[in-house]
Amino acid sequence: MPFSVIEAPDGVLMNCYRLPDKSRVITFLNVSGARLKPNSRIPLRPKVRYPKLKGPIRLKLNLGPVKKATLISPDFPERRTIGLEADGRRRVLAIPPADLGRFLIARLT
Repeated sequence: MPFSVIEAPDGVLMNCYRLPDKSRVITFLNVSGARLKPNSRIPLRPKVRYPKLKGPIRLKLNLGPVKKATLISPDFPERRTIGLEADGRRRVLAIPPADLGRFLIARLT
């Protein structure tokens, strides 16, 4: 696994991809406002809510040397660079709850 979850609020979907330049991105999707029951269909025009997350997202990265993370989202106008916490030989990515409104990409380099 490219990362392990230390903590994350309910309703956050995450996935990791390798780009052609060998860097990685982790995508985050806030689905905490979804109210679907098992085996139900997603409405054609749903009324979507994106409630604020109740806590941070903290991931332990298992990706080798990573020095920084750049956050990209339609919820803020410019890219943001955030530092990584050290945890022995690995790094920890900490996303504050306010940074994930709807969708977020963390590019790791």
